[in-house]
Amino acid sequence: MVSYSKAAMERAMKVQEVILRAVAKKTTAVTRSCCCENLGPIRVQ
Repeated sequence: MVSYSKAAMERAMKVQEVILRAVAKKTTAVTRSCCCENLGPIRVQ
């Protein structure tokens, strides 16, 4: 069994969080563009 340091686990969790946020934001933008085509432009901050 491989054992990782606490710092390495925290870094991995931060990287995972950043990736998940990016994917969620991308999915939201795609969903808005597909579902709201007739509502005009939508600004995503």
